[in-house]
Amino acid sequence: MNKNQVRLRFTIEDRILLHLLDFIKWRDEIEVPPNITQHGISYGVGIKKKHVPRSLKVMIEKNLISERTTHVTGKTQRMKTYFLTIKGEEKARRLRSHVKDIKIKVSDGTTNIKEMVIKDLGDLLKDSYSLAEVLSHISSDGIFDIEKVKKMREEEKKETKRNDLEIYKQALTQVWKDGRMTSDERDILHILRECLNVSEREHLALEEEIFDSVGKTLDKKAMEVYKVALEQALEDGKITKDERAILEKIKKRFKIREE
Repeated sequence: MNKNQVRLRFTIEDRILLHLLDFIKWRDEIEVPPNITQHGISYGVGIKKKHVPRSLKVMIEKNLISERTTHVTGKTQRMKTYFLTIKGEEKARRLRSHVKDIKIKVSDGTTNIKEMVIKDLGDLLKDSYSLAEVLSHISSDGIFDIEKVKKMREEEKKETKRNDLEIYKQALTQVWKDGRMTSDERDILHILRECLNVSEREHLALEEEIFDSVGKTLDKKAMEVYKVALEQALEDGKITKDERAILEKIKKRFKIREE
């Protein structure tokens, strides 16, 4: 066996060290990315969330990482986040130096398999992958299946999008439950849309769905609903095709007649 192929089995601790090394610059920041929360670490290193707390506890006891409750981008509440200590950073850097030069077998989803050094994988992958992610997708016999990993990444993106839209839908439903949207609520929704990357088309589709599902409770305030929707549509001085379609559906749903 080639000396570069000696170590292909990496512990959860190894992968967490490599994952957190990518976020070392956030160690002293007031607001940090969600990647260093328990959920973010779980996703980044490819392990179930239920296994993360125990691993983190052991690493804290070893003085490899520290825990801090702080503001997380896109989250309303402060959360527990994790950072490498000086000792942990030193170990992670040694590990990264070792891992980057390891040779693995790379499959393109067919019978074609070739050997590559891990640090050269970036040339074959469209999306950026951290070393921790790469290690989590190497099979026990040292094979990294590129097509399988790409499909998994696409599914993960779709699942994340579904979850984000569900969060936004819940917020939108709460806003419209009384049949009107205040300026403060509109501002909050705008911020939430940006954080969750909800497009205008997705927003309008969800709003239409909400009108259909909670319409019975809004019947008495139908004109007010239409008025608010119209005011929002006219905020930029013009009504788009999508906005006009939504207004027509509101009129139809609540049997509103223009006088």
